[in-house]
Amino acid sequence: MLPILDRIVRGVQPKPADPLTHVLALKWVVHSRAELDDIRALEDRIRLCGIPDLVLDSVESGTRDMVFWLHSADPKRAFKELAKMPPIAERLSSLQAAYADRNKLQFTTLWPK
Repeated sequence: MLPILDRIVRGVQPKPADPLTHVLALKWVVHSRAELDDIRALEDRIRLCGIPDLVLDSVESGTRDMVFWLHSADPKRAFKELAKMPPIAERLSSLQAAYADRNKLQFTTLWPK
């Protein structure tokens, strides 16, 4: 699906009792510097969103994309809640989302369906 998802995810390795068992990747395709800045501004919104068992690990940006790496116990529910947030809902057309078990890293597409 996403070439960037084929790499090993940087970040905290799971501990045996770590409840955040999945990696959730949100990748936006960007076409301008203004669009990149708008998506970068989502970082604080996601950090403060209050969704239980959701932790923003890191943000990576390339020339044409930006990826938010998150950890969650329930990535499908977390994505559903994130997608309801107006700034993310407005950008669903350029979003690719996938999740994987942190121990296996075989990604499953969440969006687009």
